[in-house]
Amino acid sequence: RRITTDYDEESRANKMRVGLITSFILGSVLGAYLFSHIGYRGFFVPALLSGGLFVVTLYFRISRKTENAS
Repeated sequence: RRITTDYDEESRANKMRVGLITSFILGSVLGAYLFSHIGYRGFFVPALLSGGLFVVTLYFRISRKTENAS
């Protein structure tokens, strides 16, 4: 049995921070590449990703509410 310490929480928080920074860097590189090749239409990529994730989240929230109501 492992006891959670402040070190574990800080380690988890640091991993999350590194993941966020890495995602921003990769997103910036991808955005620059898309903009140089297809111009402003490159903005459709993050818009479609965000919209798709919103729909998936909404679906699972609604399905969880109907599951709990049963």
